[in-house]
Amino acid sequence: LNMRTTLTVYRHLGAFLDEVDAAHGGEDPTIDADFRSGVYLGVGMCNIILSLIPGKLQTLVELLGYHGDRKKGLEILMRVGGWSSTSLDGEKKVAQEPSVPISEEGIRRPIVDLALLLFHLVLSTYTSEGVDIPLAARIVEFNLHRYPDGPLPLLAAGRLHLKQARPHLAISYYKKAMRGAVEGGFRNLRWVAGWECAVARMAGWEVGILGSSSDDKNQTEKDGETGREEKTQEEKDTESATA
Repeated sequence: LNMRTTLTVYRHLGAFLDEVDAAHGGEDPTIDADFRSGVYLGVGMCNIILSLIPGKLQTLVELLGYHGDRKKGLEILMRVGGWSSTSLDGEKKVAQEPSVPISEEGIRRPIVDLALLLFHLVLSTYTSEGVDIPLAARIVEFNLHRYPDGPLPLLAAGRLHLKQARPHLAISYYKKAMRGAVEGGFRNLRWVAGWECAVARMAGWEVGILGSSSDDKNQTEKDGETGREEKTQEEKDTESATA
């Protein structure tokens, strides 16, 4: 019931913005940017979530009057930051920088960027329709420049490099994300970064201590050698005492 109410509210809010913009002949500047970004986030995510529902269940949802359009959902989310996508625009040349500057963005713009990264870098494991890795790379670069020590952008950068078959670069970003998560007080994200780091090590055929540096490994080897030497000395002392 709550989900149906949410979908209905966002549908009406989206229709309101479309009507106002159509009357103005473009985006109406009198509409608050924070309000617009919130509506676009809700409408876009509702469309994407509904489009991800399995076929048999989707038929039942459509009988209730709800339909998810993935292309439309992605387009709406990209409006918040002014992003353009090659997969949606075909051969059209796209700008590397977003058309919406930071000074004019809505308050939910970072959340919308994370939602786009979630779709293109994580949900792309289960679907390929609408996925645009070059777009994800531009969003990652923009947010890394804006939040260089943010654990979420660093996690996204690691996942991007893993998608591009560069696990060694992914590991470096995951390690930075682990440090950033601890320093920023997001300790749960540290374990997410640790898991992703382990997956990246497996992709690069690196089996070892998770997150350990070369100095840690060298120290571990030295401790092991010291232990073996002490054990050998104890065996010699035991043999002398027996003799």
